[in-house]
Parts: sequence; C-alpha cells; structure tokens
Amino acid sequence: PFLSTLPLKALVWISIVRIPVEIVLYWLAHEKLIPELMTFEGRNFDIVMGLTAPLVAIFCFVGSVVSKRGLLIGWHILGIFLLSFIVINAILSLPGPTHLFALDQPNIALNRLPMLYLPSVVVPIVYFSHFVSLYKLLGWKANQ
Repeated sequence: PFLSTLPLKALVWISIVRIPVEIVLYWLAHEKLIPELMTFEGRNFDIVMGLTAPLVAIFCFVGSVVSKRGLLIGWHILGIFLLSFIVINAILSLPGPTHLFALDQPNIALNRLPMLYLPSVVVPIVYFSHFVSLYKLLGWKANQ
C-alpha cells in the first residue's frame, strides 16, 4: 500500500538528481579522485537519464498516462541498466581485490565523506524510484 501511494511523476523527477551528480563526478575526475571512465567523458552515460527526466515527466504525464505506459517502462528499464553499469564500473575501480578498471587512477573519492553519500544514499534512492515505478506500471490495469 505505501508503494502504491507514491506518485509516478515524482518518481520520474527524482532522476534529475543525476545531473549535479555527474557534474560532481566530472570535477572529481579532474581532481584525480576518480577515474575518467566514471564520467560522461568516459563510460558513464547516466546523465542521459537526468537530462531526459523532465522531458519524460512532462510528456508522459500530460493526458493519459496509461497510453504512455510503454515509454515509461522502457525509460525506467534503461535507467536501471545505466545506473547498474556505472555502479559496476565504480566497484571495479575501487582499490582492493576487485580493482580491475582504471589501474592508473583508482576510485578513491567515493569511499570518503561527503562523497560516501552517493553510493550509500543517492544511488539507492534512484534505484528505489525505478523499481517502484516498474512495480506500479506493471501492476496497472488498462481500465485505470
């Protein structure tokens, strides 16, 4: 019941947080605290979700949302994929036994405060927004 009370439109707008996150990651890479592959100049295309969030929210929530359900489902699946891709790249760039990527510049910023809030708070909130949206969208009936 709690999940069903969360508005889909707000769950889409949450992804706009990805824009400032990507800007901070870009800055961290230039400060040599994370590898470039974690930025939009490298392998991180997650900024696309932040940039398209307002467009998707405006387009999908004007008129009948049910008729745009397929677009919303696809957008949320893409969001999960892009977020998972950068999370895996970030984990494989951390110093330690899983360090496979960016051997010349490990990911040292994301395990320190305040950047620790990115993997421990921001990423779970964004995942939550995508999964709850899919839960709601896949549970809808055509006559609702």
